[in-house]
Amino acid sequence: MFSLLFKRKPPLDEASLLWLFDVFGWSLRNFSPAVFYQQIRLVLPTNEFFPGKVDSVQGMAELVFDRVAEYAGMAHWPWQVVEQSHCHLEAVMKR
Repeated sequence: MFSLLFKRKPPLDEASLLWLFDVFGWSLRNFSPAVFYQQIRLVLPTNEFFPGKVDSVQGMAELVFDRVAEYAGMAHWPWQVVEQSHCHLEAVMKR
């Protein structure tokens, strides 16, 4: 059982981790630390923060995006979860 635990791939690659630390460092330098310690709520990937059950991948994606938008204060922004085959951002980004 423990051998499976330690053989798993890290959830983030090294470049993503470095980016996260850079962004956090920038935030601490440009905002009062009190903002982070007194006003920001840490949202964890648990059922407490993401309650609900769905029967499909699409439904789960919509549930997660809905909660994330709410936590980010963007619940009033229009958004839609679509299959990757319907998303043409890659073609736009390559131009």
